[in-house]
Amino acid sequence: MDESAVALSPISAAEFLQLEPNLRRLSPNGLLWLSGYCAGLAANEPQTALETALPNAVVVVFASQTGNAKRLAERYAQVLTTRGITATLKSFNKLSIKELKQTSVLWAVVSTQGDGEPPDDSRDLLTKLQRSAESLDKLRYAVLALGDSSYPKFCETGRQFEEQLQRLGAQPLSARVDCDVDFEDSAVTWMESQANWAERELKTNPRDTAANIHLMPTVKNNRIQASRDAPLALTVSHVQPLTSEQASQRVLHVELALPADGFAYQAGDSLGVYMPSSRVLVEQLLAFLSVDSTLLVTRKDKTLPITTWLTDELDITRIGRGLFDLIAQYGHLDFHNKNYAQLLKDNVISEQDQPLTLLTRLNLPITAHELVNALLPKTPRLYSISSDPQISDAIHLTVAVVEYAHQGTVLRGHASASLADAKPGSVVAAFIEPNERFRLPQDPLKDVIVIGAGTGIAPFRAFLQARQALQQRGRFWVFFGTRQREHDFLYQTEWLEAIKTGEVERFSAAFSRDQAEKIYVQDRLREASAELWQWLSNGAYLYVCGKANPMARDVHQTLVDILCSEGQQSQDSAELMLQAWAAERRYLRDVY
Repeated sequence: MDESAVALSPISAAEFLQLEPNLRRLSPNGLLWLSGYCAGLAANEPQTALETALPNAVVVVFASQTGNAKRLAERYAQVLTTRGITATLKSFNKLSIKELKQTSVLWAVVSTQGDGEPPDDSRDLLTKLQRSAESLDKLRYAVLALGDSSYPKFCETGRQFEEQLQRLGAQPLSARVDCDVDFEDSAVTWMESQANWAERELKTNPRDTAANIHLMPTVKNNRIQASRDAPLALTVSHVQPLTSEQASQRVLHVELALPADGFAYQAGDSLGVYMPSSRVLVEQLLAFLSVDSTLLVTRKDKTLPITTWLTDELDITRIGRGLFDLIAQYGHLDFHNKNYAQLLKDNVISEQDQPLTLLTRLNLPITAHELVNALLPKTPRLYSISSDPQISDAIHLTVAVVEYAHQGTVLRGHASASLADAKPGSVVAAFIEPNERFRLPQDPLKDVIVIGAGTGIAPFRAFLQARQALQQRGRFWVFFGTRQREHDFLYQTEWLEAIKTGEVERFSAAFSRDQAEKIYVQDRLREASAELWQWLSNGAYLYVCGKANPMARDVHQTLVDILCSEGQQSQDSAELMLQAWAAERRYLRDVY
């Protein structure tokens, strides 16, 4: 028995003696797989991190809004564990300045939403760091920042976090790495570099061997769970329109049959789907390039037919920095070293542009190889699940179909349009994206206020179903915004029935186009400010879902104003109160 290993282990010597003989029978690959399996089991326990890190431990933290930063941090912590490094995994909202003072090595994976917006789970720590005068001169750190170079404030949250660490005396182990939406290669390179350093400097068990950076299986309820990197097939069982033909946008209710394994979820989670690109749009791009569909093209040492690239591997509906740089190489200097927001402001591109419309307008003689290497990689589309597994035996989605005419071409969003075309029996590659920071309160007697515009109402339908499964429950107040009651009042019959039965205490609807003056959800919040403050001051939980800008931004400012007017707070104290509620998981947002 390795006494040093037992001394460092959180399990007893007796437990270790039972485990070790069986572990020694496993192959190296088997041990690597088992380490990921155990990490997955641990990740589903309420307390995943060691309460006290060992002196040579690495603390891996993440600030994540859509799950990418969390997934990378979990992946990195697993890799460190396989290399014999003690790793503690934490979210930003579980990390205090006191803990930072006691930490010797910190690796942070930090995402930025849109144009400089920090993830909700990072706001409290960032504010405390900005106000702190504590010394962190014993801390060494490295930062992997995720963002979207389409925006001017690219990777702003990662930059701000590092700035505060340095201000308080922490020392960088390496330069911050800023990753664009195509982050996989940069992230793996960063992980390899940091893991190699940790293995040299911090390794505790010389018998362990280095492991390559790779994904471990996701485990839930002791079973392999579908994951972003290993999606499983779901079958479409039902598609139904939720809007009339006169609505400004089609919205569909889509049901996918729930299999026995691989898709355990809770209300608040999202479903990630991978859909093929529009066949028509692929054919139009091939025609623009004047190439045969079987032409082989290489990107990053991977060679595939161009049709496969455009259909399954690349996003042919979004334009990014790679395409702008390619256009600049052909002499269009307006695109040189510019991001998406700058080009929009300068009217060089429009919000409706896709690669095809932009390239057609400029009529550039680009090659298939150039296009394939300039497009963004295809990423899964995440949809808030609008059902609860206690009520429904299928996964329900509320899908707004993206389709519009632009420059004589009908453009479609690759995921929503494909789901709109799906027939019962169609198969969708999918996975559950857990959203632990968007859950109903553990106490079912707590009051709940939900605010959603358009398809942002989807998770709150799931919340209502989860509450319906309980015999005792708190009050439920819904703020819902859409354009017209007659044409796009999503799930109208269900909400009216819930109001009738008392399962919904109040339903405040804002139909922005039903009168001369536009009315939005924030206007309904102001109208009910006194009662809203009463609910909140009595401990109600507050949820927001929908577009970050302008909806969630305007709702947030309205809440600040209500806390000032009804709660007699200053602007600063109102902001701090909302941050405190967010840290307590009483003010939760799922915005995009």
